[in-house]
Amino acid sequence: MFVKETVLKLQSDVGEELSKQLMVIFINETKKLVQELEVAYEQAQLDTVILISHSLKSSARTYGAETLGSLCEQIESEGKSNNTSALDLLFKQLSGISEKTVLSAIKYT
Repeated sequence: MFVKETVLKLQSDVGEELSKQLMVIFINETKKLVQELEVAYEQAQLDTVILISHSLKSSARTYGAETLGSLCEQIESEGKSNNTSALDLLFKQLSGISEKTVLSAIKYT
C-alpha cells in the first residue's frame, strides 16, 4: 500500500520519531477525510467531493500511499467531469482501499 522509498525518505528527512508522529496524524486525517468525502458524495455535494479528494490525494502521495492517492485523483477527475457512473464505481472502492492504507500505515508508527 505504501511506497517504501517515500516512507524511508520521510524518516531520513525528519527523523524516525517525528516520522512516526506524522504517520499517526496521516492515519487520523485519512480516516476523517474519507468519512467527510463519503458524506459529501452521499449528499451530492460535488464541489466538496472534488475539494476533499484533491486534499486526500496530496496527503496520500506525500506519505507514499500511492493506491489511495491514485483513487482520489480519479475521484477528483471524474467529479470535475460530473461523471456520476464512474464516481459510483470509484466510491465502491474507497472504503476498502482506505482501510488497507490505514492498516498498512500502522506499521510505520
